[in-house]
Amino acid sequence: MTMPSRLYKYQPVSLEALRNVQRCEIWFSRPERFNDPFDCACRLDRAPTSEDEYQQLFERQLAKLRPADRENYKKHYLEAEKNPEAAKAKRRFRDFVDSVSTSSLEAWRREARGVACFSELKDNPLMWAHYADRHTGFCLEFDTSLDPFECAARVEYRSEVPSFSAPSVAQSPDLLVLMLTVKAACWSYEREWRIFNHWADSPHVIAPACLTAIYFGVATDPGDKGLLANILRGRPTQLFEFRLAVGSFDLECHPYTT
Repeated sequence: MTMPSRLYKYQPVSLEALRNVQRCEIWFSRPERFNDPFDCACRLDRAPTSEDEYQQLFERQLAKLRPADRENYKKHYLEAEKNPEAAKAKRRFRDFVDSVSTSSLEAWRREARGVACFSELKDNPLMWAHYADRHTGFCLEFDTSLDPFECAARVEYRSEVPSFSAPSVAQSPDLLVLMLTVKAACWSYEREWRIFNHWADSPHVIAPACLTAIYFGVATDPGDKGLLANILRGRPTQLFEFRLAVGSFDLECHPYTT
């Protein structure tokens, strides 16, 4: 799926949210802090690892070594039956693969990275109610052609918890991203995208040009609108406000004027 040109983040009016706007920062949270306990859930398929899978994993590990080390390690590994020390190394490698557990996957998910969540939509009434304090907050608009939004990954919505095998955990460098971009199908209305940081519970400074617009909710306090307008004075960020449509359940967007 093609990444949208803009991504949005709904916010309540809070000291933290205002500080992030003032400092040009976005916040990366730990997945365990998300409001959905099933978010990023996974389970381990405990099917036995076949000889072919062990060999594929071994070949992947060899590819990471220098050529001289690769040939030496390969020779000893393949001749493990003749070399007691190599046999121990082979057993350690297999023990590592076999030791992967659901609990270790959960620990990896919690500790590995920080996640920042965004939506394709700026006018979803449910999102305004859930994430922008009953339409009293605001919504940030970001340009996805700029760093770090250009690396955003789309969330996939499923009816079942994804299952991973021990070999896939041991060999896949992209497995963590997959784990962090799966949610239950009931959340599909959010149309979510995510970006990642190696450090969780931490801010990331972005260029002012990344924040292209801010949208005020239909119930945002006029004083809060004025405060944000003052914070953004002199920046390229445009300001808009939503109003209730007449005769429908839609939200209408209008330019904000002081």
